[in-house]
Amino acid sequence: MQKESFRQAVRVATAMVIAYYISLSMGWDRPQWAGLAVALCSLATTGDTAGKGLLRVLGTVVAGTVALLLAAFFTQDRWAYLLVATIYIAFCSYMMASTSRWYFWFISGSVMALLAMAGGPEGATLFETIVLRVQQTTMGFVVFFVVASLLWPQKALPVLDKAVTDLITAQHSLFALYHPRISGAGPADADGREAKLRAQAARAQSGLPAIMNGAELDDFEVWFERARWRHCIADLAELNDALEQFRIRISDLGAVPTGTLTQWFANAAEEIEARFVQIERMMQGQPPDRQPRDLGLLTDNSALGHLPHFERSAIVSAEDSLARIDRLTKRLFHTQAEIRDFEPRTKPAAPGKGVASKPWDPDRLTAALRTFIALWMILFACIYIPDLPMPSGVVPMAAAVAIQMSISAFMPLKMVVVPGLGATALAWVFHVFVMPHLHGYLGLGAAMFVVIFAVMLLMADPKYAVGRPIITSFFVMAILVDNQQSYNPLFAFNYAIAFSLALMALWLSGLFPVSFRPQPILSTKLKRFFTSSSRLVASPQVPGEQRLNARGLSFHLQEVRTLPGKLRPWVARQPAVEGKRVAPQVLNDLLDSCDILAARLHDVADARAEQQSDTLRKELREDFRVWRQKISEILEDLADAPTATVPQDLRERHEGKLARVEDRIEQTLRALPPDAVTDEERVNMYRMLAAYRGVSEAVVLVSEHAAAIRWDEILENRF
Repeated sequence: MQKESFRQAVRVATAMVIAYYISLSMGWDRPQWAGLAVALCSLATTGDTAGKGLLRVLGTVVAGTVALLLAAFFTQDRWAYLLVATIYIAFCSYMMASTSRWYFWFISGSVMALLAMAGGPEGATLFETIVLRVQQTTMGFVVFFVVASLLWPQKALPVLDKAVTDLITAQHSLFALYHPRISGAGPADADGREAKLRAQAARAQSGLPAIMNGAELDDFEVWFERARWRHCIADLAELNDALEQFRIRISDLGAVPTGTLTQWFANAAEEIEARFVQIERMMQGQPPDRQPRDLGLLTDNSALGHLPHFERSAIVSAEDSLARIDRLTKRLFHTQAEIRDFEPRTKPAAPGKGVASKPWDPDRLTAALRTFIALWMILFACIYIPDLPMPSGVVPMAAAVAIQMSISAFMPLKMVVVPGLGATALAWVFHVFVMPHLHGYLGLGAAMFVVIFAVMLLMADPKYAVGRPIITSFFVMAILVDNQQSYNPLFAFNYAIAFSLALMALWLSGLFPVSFRPQPILSTKLKRFFTSSSRLVASPQVPGEQRLNARGLSFHLQEVRTLPGKLRPWVARQPAVEGKRVAPQVLNDLLDSCDILAARLHDVADARAEQQSDTLRKELREDFRVWRQKISEILEDLADAPTATVPQDLRERHEGKLARVEDRIEQTLRALPPDAVTDEERVNMYRMLAAYRGVSEAVVLVSEHAAAIRWDEILENRF
C-alpha cells in the first residue's frame, strides 16, 4: 500500500509539472485549469482516470454550451438569466444521485457557473473563455493519463476481478450461514460475522458500477464483453437482494418436518453452494468441473397437507426465495463461463424496453432546492454588497460545494472547511515566500513537484479521500502562476473569504426552508417511512377498494426501500450519539427492522400482483380489511410518535390475530368444493399469507426497537 502511495504521488506531481509547463510554454492563460484537471482526475487506475477525465471534458463542453445559450437568449435580462442559470444548476444537483456517472452532472453545473462569471459582466469574452477551459481541461487530463500509463500503470481489470470475486465470496459465505436455519441448525450470529458479511457485500456491490465504468475504458476485452459484464453486475446486485430476502423469509419457518420436504431444501442448498464454488473457480481462471443442475419443484401439496396454513405459507415463501437464488446463480455461472471462454458465447439478452420512469425522489428535490437557495444567497450578496471579495469566484465555489453536498449532505462541513482553508494558507506561503525566489520554470516546477508529492504521500490514507483533492485543487488555484507573473499577497485572503462565504451560504440554506440538521432529518425521514408503509398496507390492489395508482405505488415502494439506507449515515451525526448519551447500535437496530419491514411490504406488493382466487378473496375480504386497518393505524401512530405502541400488547394481538385467521382459512377451504381453488391460486394464497404475516411481525419488531430508544435524548434540542 505504501509503495503504491509513493507511485501515485510521483504520477500526480509529475503530471502537474508537465501540464503547467505545456500551458505556460504555449502562452495559454489560466494554467491553473490544467492543474485542476490533473488534481481531480488522478485516480488509482488508468481506467478510472480515463472515465473521470472524459466525464470532466464532456461536462465542460455541455456547461460551455449552456453558458453560451443563456448569454444568447437572456442578453438584456439579468434576472431571467440568473433564474434560468440557477434552475439549471439545481437540476444538475438533482440528477447527480441518479447515476454512477454523477461526475458529469457535477461538472455540468459547477463549471457552467464558473464560465458564466469568467466571461465578464458583458459576456464579451465568453466564447474564448469556454474554448480555453475545454482546452486546458483536456490537456490536463491527457497529460495525467499518459503519465499514469507510462509510470507503473495500474489496470482496472484486476480491480474489477477482485471486486467481483470478493462479492461472490461474501455472498457464498452468507448463503452458507443462512440455509442451515431452515432446519433450525443454523448458528447464531454471536460474533457478528453475519453483519460483517452483509456490510461487506453491500459495500462491494455499491462500488461495482463505478469500477466497471473504468474497466471498460481500460481493457479491450472488457469493452467487447461489456454487455455480459454489466449483466453480471446487475445479477450480483439482484442476488444481494435475493439473499437478504431469503434471510428474512426463513425466519418465518418453524420446525420443518423431516422427510421429502427437508430433503428438497437440503438438495437445493447443496446445488446452490456447488454453483458458488464453480463461479469462484472461474473467477480464479480455472474451468468449471460441473454444470448447474435443475432443482426441480418442491413436492406438491401432499407434503404440506398436514401442516397449518401459515406454516405452509412460510415454506412456499422460502421456496420462492430459493428459486430466485437458483435462477440468479445459474445465470451468473453461464455469464462468467462465457466471459472466461469456458462456454460458447451466446447473444446477451437485450435490456428490457418500456421500463417505467422512476418516481420523483423528495430527498433529491430538497437537495436541489438547497442548491438553488444557496446560489441566490450568494448572488444577492454579490449584487447588493459593494466590494464583496471575488464575486467571480464565490459563485462558482458555492455552486460546486452545494452540488457536491447534494449527494453527501450528511458530511460535516468541517471536512471541507479544514482542508480548504489549510490549502489556501499553504498556497499563500508558497506564493509569497517561495515563488519570488524562483527563476524560470525549472525552479517553479521543482517546487510544485515537492509540494504536490508531499501532499499526495502524506494524505494517501483512505480517510483523507475527501481532503486530498480539495488541498491539491485549492493549492493550484491559489498560487497564481501565470505567464506574466505578478504577486498579490491579498489574493489568498480574498480566496479564503470567498470560500468561507460560499460555505456560509450552504450552511444557512441547510436551516430553511428544509432543515438539514441531523435531528430533524431523523424524525422527518422516519415519519416519511412509516407514512409510506401505512399507505402501502392500507391500499390493496384489488377491485372495489381504494387503491394506489401505479405511480403512487412505485413512489411509496421507493420510499420504504431507500429511506433506511439514507438514514444510516446520519446516525453518527445525532447529537445524542456524538455525546455518547445514546448508543448508535439502538438506532441501527431500528433501521435494520425498518429494512425488514420494507422487504415485507415489497412481498405484499408482489403477492397482490399475482392471480388470486375470487372465491377466497370474497370469503376472506373482511378479515384482511380489518388486518390492514389495524396495521395501518399502528404505522400511522409510529409516524406521529415512534413510542406510540406498547410492544407486549402488540405482540399478543398479533399472535391472536394469526390464530383467528388460521381458523377462518381452514373453515373456508373446508366449505369449498375441491376444485373451487386451483393449485396456482392456492399457492398464490399462501404467498399472500406469508407476506401479510411477515408485515405483522415486522411491525412488531419495529415497535420493539423503537420502544427501546430514549427518544427524549435523541430529539432533545440543544443550542
